[in-house]
Amino acid sequence: MTPDEERFWEKVAIHDIFSPECWPWMGARDRNGYGRYRMNRKPFLAHRLAWLFARTPGEILDDRDILHRCDNPSCCNPFHLWAGTAADNVADMFNKGRQKDYSRKTHCRNGHEFTPENSYWWMGETYLARHCRACRRIYAKTYYQR
Repeated sequence: MTPDEERFWEKVAIHDIFSPECWPWMGARDRNGYGRYRMNRKPFLAHRLAWLFARTPGEILDDRDILHRCDNPSCCNPFHLWAGTAADNVADMFNKGRQKDYSRKTHCRNGHEFTPENSYWWMGETYLARHCRACRRIYAKTYYQR
């Protein structure tokens, strides 16, 4: 192991090398709970480095993401991690039922009721979102007054 790898693994709480439990990152975390690690003055996600350090040298990642089987953002157990695309991550989220169900919301964030007359659906690149017409009118009015 390189000195960087040794320093990295010191910040991971490994209970047992063959343990099926999560190995939580004990260092700094971002606001979403993912471990953050600086190596050679460059920031990395801890679970991504754990996956790279545990794999054979020279394995190419390309543009793949490192995903959690356990859905624990601070986990660095290489057996809980797998390489996939953003589409794989979204499919995994839906298969496990972790997506937010915005269709049950009855009011917008400003308190306007979502009725057929006061709301519309907008298709983004990867999602469908419901918007409030009253809030849109208020926004447009303040925008044009500037």
